[in-house]
Amino acid sequence: MLNSTYKKIKAEADKVGVPMDEREFHCRGEFKGIHKGKPDAKDLENAAAFARQFKESEE
Repeated sequence: MLNSTYKKIKAEADKVGVPMDEREFHCRGEFKGIHKGKPDAKDLENAAAFARQFKESEE
């Protein structure tokens, strides 16, 4: 699991009154040859499923 920056980002968002949801999505990405091939098709499926949670919670 990747380290989360949620608490740091939330603290900054709170300072300016921007609400944040508690749900997080993490996905590796290729950077200078590290994690080559990422995100892959499965990662994109997982990202889409994560995004759908927000749409479904509005309905």
